[in-house]
Amino acid sequence: MDESIHTSTTSHHLLYTNVAPTTQERCIIANLLEKKVQQVRKLEEMARMLNNELVQARDDLLEHKALLSGARKLPVEIISEIFSQCLPEVDTSSVIWSSEPHPFQAPLLLTQVCRSWRSIAIATPRLWSTLIINASNGSPSHGAITKLWLDRSRNVPLTLTLLVRATDRFHGGRRVTSYEEFVPLAATKVLTMFVSHLPRVRALALLFALPVIRAIPKLHPVGDNEITWTRSLVHSAPNLRHLYFDSSMVPLPIVRGQEWCLRLRTINLDAAYGIPPQDFFLLLRNSPELVQCVIVMNLDESLNHLTRWDEMPKVVHSALQELSLSTQHCLYVS
Repeated sequence: MDESIHTSTTSHHLLYTNVAPTTQERCIIANLLEKKVQQVRKLEEMARMLNNELVQARDDLLEHKALLSGARKLPVEIISEIFSQCLPEVDTSSVIWSSEPHPFQAPLLLTQVCRSWRSIAIATPRLWSTLIINASNGSPSHGAITKLWLDRSRNVPLTLTLLVRATDRFHGGRRVTSYEEFVPLAATKVLTMFVSHLPRVRALALLFALPVIRAIPKLHPVGDNEITWTRSLVHSAPNLRHLYFDSSMVPLPIVRGQEWCLRLRTINLDAAYGIPPQDFFLLLRNSPELVQCVIVMNLDESLNHLTRWDEMPKVVHSALQELSLSTQHCLYVS
């Protein structure tokens, strides 16, 4: 064994004492210390190399254990179903705080784990069937994200939510007069893409977004009529089951017509000016499958002369489970 790891007999009698070494003994001890320092450094390097080998061996062990994992035997269909259960709950209110899908949540997170998971996630349209976009800040990425989601969703039913808080009516010291200037360009692009996929939209939520509709050429009618704009939108969505309109800026009248609401199950119309009572009764009568209804009603005194309460139709609704009526200022019926 290397003598450098042993204490010299010359200095051994000095250990564990307070005796000072002689000049000759100090020289011997100095040489011994140099050898011991070299030995410690050598052992430390050996320990570092062994620790690296140990870490690598453990990682290699885990990787090979994974080869026998039962998850590798799962059919793609089962993995797709598991992925679907990883999707976050749809919360329309979260759109106020998050402008677009988060990369650390499904489905985007599932595309970053490995090549196999990415392929399965991209090939599972259900993962891309729900999209919530807050286009208020006008980010150019909103258009690309919307296109990516709509393309990957293929032909499955869609749940789409768009929040647009329009820019200030005064811009650069002058008053904004056109709707094209009044809303972010990104919001117009997103809603344009939404419109092209309306036939397969099952649930649609547009929050403060009616001015954007006016900026969409495909929805822009002749004249200046909000009813026509709204009709253009909802009549293009024959599979629509859930509708949420929230506009704090312009009136949002009920679309008069029966076919668009025949299969409607949920409706939430929170318009700034409310809707006339006769339109509410018309909606209720024309929606036999309606389960939930939240309506802001316009009871303005200036319109009362147009409302003949004694002529309002009686409506018996067997499917309705939740009904909430309110005016612009207070809860009316719940």
